[in-house]
Amino acid sequence: MKKSLILLILISLIGVTSSFSLDGSIYSKFEVPVYKYSSASISGQNLLSWYKHGDYSSMYVNLGADYDIFSQKTDFTWYYNEDLDFNLEKVENYSDVDNKILEYYDNFSAAKYFGLLQAYGYGGFDLKAQNEVKPYKRLDLEVGGGAGRIIYCTTVAQAIAVIKELGAKLSDQKILEIADLVGKKYWYSVTYKDEWKEYFYKDLANAIGKPDAALTIMRILEGGVYTISSRSTGWQVRVGYSNYFLTDDDPKPKGDIQFRADYAKPIGLDMQFGASVGYAKHLEEDAGATMYAGVDFTLDHDFTWASFAGFDYEQFLADTGDNPDPYYRLYFGTRKNILNKLVSEIRFVYYKYSGSDDPSLNFFIDFIYSLW
Repeated sequence: MKKSLILLILISLIGVTSSFSLDGSIYSKFEVPVYKYSSASISGQNLLSWYKHGDYSSMYVNLGADYDIFSQKTDFTWYYNEDLDFNLEKVENYSDVDNKILEYYDNFSAAKYFGLLQAYGYGGFDLKAQNEVKPYKRLDLEVGGGAGRIIYCTTVAQAIAVIKELGAKLSDQKILEIADLVGKKYWYSVTYKDEWKEYFYKDLANAIGKPDAALTIMRILEGGVYTISSRSTGWQVRVGYSNYFLTDDDPKPKGDIQFRADYAKPIGLDMQFGASVGYAKHLEEDAGATMYAGVDFTLDHDFTWASFAGFDYEQFLADTGDNPDPYYRLYFGTRKNILNKLVSEIRFVYYKYSGSDDPSLNFFIDFIYSLW
């Protein structure tokens, strides 16, 4: 009787283990997750600072807004971002400073895949307006081709976060089905308009087997755009031509030939690693080249808290062989969802510019509110 009971327990444990074999290998058990999302947020570093002493007064204001939209299909990926930043500095009865600075950044990237090969394009537009200063504008463009592909699989990470929080026991195949449903969030918003949340989260809860958990799932997935870190996997190498336009530079730039390699891999269920290395040959006479490399790492402590770190390195290679000191940057920080859609981020940045004798250290505290 005792042996039969032990055998029954072992069989039960094996059944549970096989139905919940949740590890980092799940990110490689799909081809290309098809999904689309958009997000918008407002943020501020040193949002408002005001000081008054006698006749002296000063005020500093910083406010930013960000919009992203991303789409991934089996043979095509594109991304668009807009960022707006406003800074106000006003000092009276001392140096009489009255600076208003408005900065706008816009970038777009797209890639078309033909099996192992790809063609890609990138564009970026910068505009900076300041009182009593001529506006600065610049348009960057790059086109090229390559091999390999970086596949974005954030919907899988979101599905895993939901399943872990609900304590559901699902097979890998079922988890990938849940991830596919998470990726249809944008489709639900377009199809069902004002009632999309009701349909979307109800269908998710039913698919997971927790029909009463729709509100909990919504809390996890809508806690803020930064709470569940992005996931990606794969490798790619690219060769392209880049140049910039709309500036007052004279003579006009001839551009660069770009060589770049990227690698991305999730580590376990909660970590993400990325690395890149590149080389840009400047086409002006005796202009030299620039070599750069970087690594980054993120760790999700839970679906409301993540930490990150990274290192960037850049070295100018002169044709004469007399190279300046390199630029490098080391950064690390953490972000925490402190209210429903309000995220606080703390960052330390240690860096050294080429030509500078001393390194610099910056400390930032940001507050980011997700609009959607």
